[in-house]
Amino acid sequence: MRQSFQFKLFGCKRLKHIHRTIDASAEIWNHAVALHRRYYRLFKKTLPKAKLQRHLAKLRNGRMSHWEAVGSQSVQAITDRLYLGWEAFFKGDIKRPPTFRKRRKYRSFTLKQAGYKVLGQGRMKILGRNYRFNQSRPIEGTIKTVTVHRDALADIYITFSCEGVQQPLEAPKTGLSAGADFGLKNFLTLSTGERIAAPQPLKVRLRRLRKAGAALSRKQRGSKSRSRARLDVARVHRKVANVRNDWQWKQARMLLLTFDMLVFETLNLRAMQQLWGRKVGDLGFADFLSKAGWMATKLGRDLVKIDQWTPTTKRCSCCWRIQDVPLNARVFVCERCGHTEDRDVNAAKSILEEGRLLRSGAARKTSQEASGVNTAESHGL
Repeated sequence: MRQSFQFKLFGCKRLKHIHRTIDASAEIWNHAVALHRRYYRLFKKTLPKAKLQRHLAKLRNGRMSHWEAVGSQSVQAITDRLYLGWEAFFKGDIKRPPTFRKRRKYRSFTLKQAGYKVLGQGRMKILGRNYRFNQSRPIEGTIKTVTVHRDALADIYITFSCEGVQQPLEAPKTGLSAGADFGLKNFLTLSTGERIAAPQPLKVRLRRLRKAGAALSRKQRGSKSRSRARLDVARVHRKVANVRNDWQWKQARMLLLTFDMLVFETLNLRAMQQLWGRKVGDLGFADFLSKAGWMATKLGRDLVKIDQWTPTTKRCSCCWRIQDVPLNARVFVCERCGHTEDRDVNAAKSILEEGRLLRSGAARKTSQEASGVNTAESHGL
């Protein structure tokens, strides 16, 4: 299992060489995309990767000599990423194929076996030049690749992808399980009745972001003042992302240390954004699920995801009867057994029970069995 270690490079004048390398990588990417499109338009088939790599190598040694700043293995990594994007597009995992990118928005290049050397604590050599980075923890395992990344504020980060990292011991078992229902008023409502509110960093900084965006729109294109105003906007966005990520990591760890199994319901977040707008994106439920999955693997916990079409909100957590529940009804009252409970807590308990059945592999009750409807199939006719 691979693990990544990310650190930030200290600012210095030598960083201009890394920026030039990333800009050259953007040119190579755009040239490869153009060649691939032209070949497909002429011959109606995919350009072979080996043929594209040979052509790029010939250009690096010829009229595109400034591409030599990008190592040969980094060029191979660019073409690998291009073809992975095409495969994902043909599989339907992404909506559009790889396309052109502006140099300013191109982010990274990858070094494999050559082009880097770790010199010591917080020091390394990248493409023949020495740099210092803020090493906050030791780099474990065997380094396989090093990715040099540039963010929107032009800060440079390095990411070490390592193999053979010693995995931490699993957290002690607590014997507790919980279902979690995602909501807008409360980020999570647990089957235990606990409610977790999430910070909304975008809402808190929305006024500042609008002010920075308005200042950016007034600046003349191509001017230095516009570049400074663009950095102000990017700085606010980075602060929003950092606050959200910090809270999500801490909350995911706390929940998975408390419960041996957590059950979540997958949701159609894109449709929810169309209904409730910016708040759904500000809460970041999809990112939280991704972080919780990684944390569950690290701590040896179970994280179960049930289908979004499971009628957890409409189903009684006691007798499993399914009934219509209007959106404005915040209390669930079962028409069969009379069970009365908060709507979100009832949904969280149904999510937990569904996750237990899914984890155990037992046959779940159908909606007809839950509502007590007798049909010909239920009588074996």
